[in-house]
Amino acid sequence: MAEMGDLTERQREFARLIVSGKRQTAAYRKAFDCNGKSEAAVRSDASRLARNANIVKLIAELRGQADSAAVMTWERRMALLSEQAEKVAKKENWSGLIKIVDMLNKMDGTYETKKREAELEKAAKEEKRKKAAEGEDRPAMTIGKIVKTLQDKGCRPPVRP
Repeated sequence: MAEMGDLTERQREFARLIVSGKRQTAAYRKAFDCNGKSEAAVRSDASRLARNANIVKLIAELRGQADSAAVMTWERRMALLSEQAEKVAKKENWSGLIKIVDMLNKMDGTYETKKREAELEKAAKEEKRKKAAEGEDRPAMTIGKIVKTLQDKGCRPPVRP
């Protein structure tokens, strides 16, 4: 935040009033004693103060704080939707519950995980299909496999003359 020592309390009040939506002249009148000042003098002083580097910095910081406070956090949105899901479930509003659960799933990435799992499963099936297609051109068993199978069953390989 702008150095508090660099600004007076009235200057900080002027900045807060600007952030709250007041026009420069109205904010200046409210923050400072303007008795005896002409309208032109108030406008000039307000404009000059609004261009002050520390005031500009403070206004930006106050607006940033207001913006971040106005944005609901992910955790709060999840909590509110979860609470609403409980209420809807008690009323047995199943279509409403499905919609809320759908939103929750999208927010926590469940759909992306399921989508990725489906893609991996599809890729594995495609790979298996390709390997099976490649194997169609080859004999089902090689001579070595046939001999090994026969030996496992207790048969002896034929003796060559």
